[in-house]
Amino acid sequence: MISATGTIINDKKGIHGTRKNAVPDQVKQSVRDHISQMPLVNSHYVRNRTSKQYLDEQLNFPILYKLYLEWMNEKHSDQVVATSRQYREIFKTDFNIDFNNPRIDQCPRCDLFKNSTETDKTKLEYEYALHIANKNVVRSLKDSDKHRAKHSDSVVTACYGLQKILNTPHSEVSVFYYKRKLATYNFTIYDMGKHKGYCYLWDETIGRKGSNEISSFVFDFIKTRVQEGYKEFNFYSDSCGGQNKNRTVFAMYAYASRIFNININHYFFEVGHSQSEGNAMYALIERRKIT
Repeated sequence: MISATGTIINDKKGIHGTRKNAVPDQVKQSVRDHISQMPLVNSHYVRNRTSKQYLDEQLNFPILYKLYLEWMNEKHSDQVVATSRQYREIFKTDFNIDFNNPRIDQCPRCDLFKNSTETDKTKLEYEYALHIANKNVVRSLKDSDKHRAKHSDSVVTACYGLQKILNTPHSEVSVFYYKRKLATYNFTIYDMGKHKGYCYLWDETIGRKGSNEISSFVFDFIKTRVQEGYKEFNFYSDSCGGQNKNRTVFAMYAYASRIFNININHYFFEVGHSQSEGNAMYALIERRKIT
């Protein structure tokens, strides 16, 4: 735009003396106060990759906004409430939190290769081929050990792992959303030869979920099966350093091997490809928990 004197006038788009649609500070603060009451947890699966925290897995945005309206009606009935859009916007911009507790089932290396350009694929081809070869080697070993275990009374082939945290109690009563729930842990061992699963369940008041706990449970499993006459143990798991791939577990294997006079082998799945028969146990527990 040009003025009467011939000079260019700055564009006034987006500049307002007063914004009619601006969210009042009181409304913003009410949203912040409500969200701040919600207990947060770190992601069990991506805690090493992000600082983001997560709300209870039973929550979603419609439920959270409904709880906000109920809270405002009960505590601040004389104040203006935020609209759903305003609540969502403040949630996204003022907090580094999200819904759900994501599990990373996709392999990042495979995903990178799949979405690369043809030029980049040429550069990544060798590493990707090695990655797939390692995945197939472990899978082949597992299938072979599984077959031997099915037809032997002295061989055990099992996979083990820690399920995502089970927050207790599990309820949809509104008041529970504002309470910090008890973290319950479930370590599972699945005997692939006998198609039988074992669960070691404890909560945060009893112990942590580190190498000491894991090695204790695996030792108990070995001790029980040795009493049944088994002499060879083949274990498969992911390569989580804090739980499975560490000196504590290795020392337990060495001790058990010596005192029970048995052979123990442990194979680690290729990173990003740790899915195993034991995952069916987690799926069943999740379904039963919902119903």
